[in-house]
Amino acid sequence: MFTIVHRDYYTKIIVHGRLTHKDYIETLIPEINKLSELGNMKLMINALEFSGMQPRAVLDDLKLGVTKRKKIAKLAIVTNKSWMIFLVDLIKQIVASEIKTYDNEKDASDWLMQD
Repeated sequence: MFTIVHRDYYTKIIVHGRLTHKDYIETLIPEINKLSELGNMKLMINALEFSGMQPRAVLDDLKLGVTKRKKIAKLAIVTNKSWMIFLVDLIKQIVASEIKTYDNEKDASDWLMQD
């Protein structure tokens, strides 16, 4: 499940549990579409409570990333999972957005608020 919180300088997406196709279709995709119409996005993804994804949700995530990659100015991912940090390091090589991982929201927020 996704919880989306709009801040002054960025949008925070909190990921809870195991993600499903329904989570993407009903929550994340419509929200990202609205945000992308406003211009370049600054996003924080808090994945501390993330526990996995259904296969179809993986495809939704890849598709969303490919179609919106040019609209994301900065992406901060808060995680304590080494496998996720490794994947983010791989993704950073193929996307134009600034992407960083953090182990806490304060540092991620500080970075997002920098111009």
